[in-house]
Amino acid sequence: MILDQKSKAYYYEDVAAAALINDELGPFPIVIWAADNTFHAYMRQAGDQILTFRAEGRTLIDEETGSVWDVVNGLATDGPLQGQSLQPVPSSSAYDWAWLDFYPETLFYEP
Repeated sequence: MILDQKSKAYYYEDVAAAALINDELGPFPIVIWAADNTFHAYMRQAGDQILTFRAEGRTLIDEETGSVWDVVNGLATDGPLQGQSLQPVPSSSAYDWAWLDFYPETLFYEP
């Protein structure tokens, strides 16, 4: 993932084992979810509020309001934040050695 010229990499197996990871990339709060060989990454912020998520299958629940979020679309489908959306984080999958060829300063997430 790359934001504001900072990059961070996550091994799919680490994210899938945890179901999701609430993290930061530089000053940006992000959430990464993985399962069934897919992943999604979003800014974990709605308006001015930074959110902390937990996973329940293919939905996310934010701890702050209890709103339910569709992980595929980043859209709140129920709760006080219903109708709001999370901003996707630019991301892609790649072999670690190939990624490092282009982004040698990348930090790798460590569980």
